Amino acid sequence: YTNNSVTLRPQAGAAADQPILLLLDDASRLDPESTQVLTRVLSQIGVEAVGAIATGGPTTGPFDAVATHSLPLAGLSRADLALVATETAPCLSAVADTVADWAGGSPLLAVELTRSLRADERDGSAPLPGAPRPTVLVVDRLQRRLDDLPAGVQRALVVAAADRSGSAAVVARALVELGEPTGALDAAESTGLVTVEGDQVALQPALVRPLAYRLVASASRRAAHRALADALTEPDQAMERVDQLVRSTNGPDQAV
Repeated sequence: YTNNSVTLRPQAGAAADQPILLLLDDASRLDPESTQVLTRVLSQIGVEAVGAIATGGPTTGPFDAVATHSLPLAGLSRADLALVATETAPCLSAVADTVADWAGGSPLLAVELTRSLRADERDGSAPLPGAPRPTVLVVDRLQRRLDDLPAGVQRALVVAAADRSGSAAVVARALVELGEPTGALDAAESTGLVTVEGDQVALQPALVRPLAYRLVASASRRAAHRALADALTEPDQAMERVDQLVRSTNGPDQAV
């Protein structure tokens, strides 16, 4: 489309006979040129009997400036996503639960992730991949975004992905233990892939965790686990400390 009047005229003509509703799915994925034209068109809606519904991701959408109403939708529960996975293709409950964790509330992503698995992975004959395959479009886009980040931000994401405590203080101490600057976690948060609220740190979307964890070699991942173990100093963190120590080893370790 190159002209907003050309785009709106057929809709207005059809609306003379009956109201027209435009449905714009995945609006955030539109190319800039189409977004620009549609923004102009949508700003004129209301004069004719034409309405529009646009759907997008969890962040701000391209048509927020001209939208009259916004309805945030919560993601599906883990149990519902596991059900979506098993209805997409027969799979073990443990496999469905992993898919649900990866999908992070999105039923479409749960379907795509389930289809990306081989039959022997779904029935438990073969282990699941450590991270979702880039054959899924969303995974591929997120992986390329992670690959383009500065090395320091990548290392901060690896530590946040290795952490299971959800404590921003623990992640920050582990980063310092690894020689990273004190603002490393803030730099990671500025990407929008990490959220820090109070002492709680989380990776968003859920797919970031398995993908970010493998941004570095296995030796560097083990170093991250060791640093996290050293950062878990409170008595009530003892079990998590043991888990991190185990993950920091490359085989049987009598000291651990």
